[in-house]
Amino acid sequence: MKHPREIMNRNLCSLVVAALSILWLAGCGPAQKKTSPTTGSAFLYASSSAEHLGVELSKSFESFYTDARIDFGSLRTRAAVESLLFGTIEEIFLDRPLIKAESLAAAEHDIPIFSYAIASVPLYFGVHSENPLRAIDSVALRNFMTGAWDNWKEAGGPNIPCHPYISLPGEGSWETCMNYFGFLDTVIAVTCSTHAELIEKAEADPGALAVVSIPIQKTSLRKLWWRVGNIEIPPNIKTIVEKPRYPFALTLTYVTNRKKQDVAAGFLTFIVSNAGQKVVADEGYRPATIPIRIVEMF
Repeated sequence: MKHPREIMNRNLCSLVVAALSILWLAGCGPAQKKTSPTTGSAFLYASSSAEHLGVELSKSFESFYTDARIDFGSLRTRAAVESLLFGTIEEIFLDRPLIKAESLAAAEHDIPIFSYAIASVPLYFGVHSENPLRAIDSVALRNFMTGAWDNWKEAGGPNIPCHPYISLPGEGSWETCMNYFGFLDTVIAVTCSTHAELIEKAEADPGALAVVSIPIQKTSLRKLWWRVGNIEIPPNIKTIVEKPRYPFALTLTYVTNRKKQDVAAGFLTFIVSNAGQKVVADEGYRPATIPIRIVEMF
């Protein structure tokens, strides 16, 4: 019969061997991926109309830094903001800044918010390519949006029904229109859950009045100019900031709830750099952080 001390020593040796084996296997296994501003991966949620620009920026960023990976998912703007404030999302890419109520909610719950303007773009009012109307004014837009008018002839256009299309409440296009009019008791429009859905429906409708929150040249729709008295203002990246000013513009905004030094921070740094802002300009947006010379006049 073996002595108890001998049994205890053998058990102790077995434990030591097992522990050393685990450490050896861990050391020989795959190394944990390092994260830095130029390595690692990040996932951002974006407003549906901002996702395309985000993806193009991520492609350019990844071409510079091959160990970096940025992925995007589309989410309704309000849902993205709520998840940033009270969920697990840490970065969002929006087609508007935070509204006052959202900023107040962050302050009330002691949630730090860091916002960065990335780009701006006109909010276009697009019509079918066969609609000959050139310009729209505040009265016509209000009447079409509220259903007071339902035919293009009432605005000097063709004798066909007018069908407004707009994104859901909370999206940048909706908030921009409501900010302009103050508040509309009723909105008679086809509301679309994604911007791709909106464009698809409007392009197929000869009577469409589409509220477009991406560069309109990416669609087959034709932009309406904005009429103020006898003045007609073309919507472009020059007139949204200079006089005479086109009154509808979106500011694409990167929002995060923490400061950090990971790949998401590196991506943000790239976005506001000259290289990132060149991508912004190439995609038809007005850069937010570098001076540019705008020559578009129509």
